[in-house]
Amino acid sequence: MRLLADFRIVRLFIDMGMGFSTSKPKHGDSVNGFEIGLKPGLAIKLNDSFSFITKVGFAGYRDDYFRGADGFGVTLDGENISIGIDYEF
Repeated sequence: MRLLADFRIVRLFIDMGMGFSTSKPKHGDSVNGFEIGLKPGLAIKLNDSFSFITKVGFAGYRDDYFRGADGFGVTLDGENISIGIDYEF
């Protein structure tokens, strides 16, 4: 039971994570890549359990990952946008 109501409807956050990609051209060797870094995000509270979230951009390291340049860097292009729903129980 919550004693104080949480009225923060819009919240900013930073998501830390890593990703792995693999691809194989029809007549070539497979290529594996990875990324590790931070993605800034925005969460909009819909009710006590659900929030709409979006993440834009990337700051970190990529090596042969399927999008973006290799090495350390920061990107804010349209290929780094993700949206979703967060459920808190």
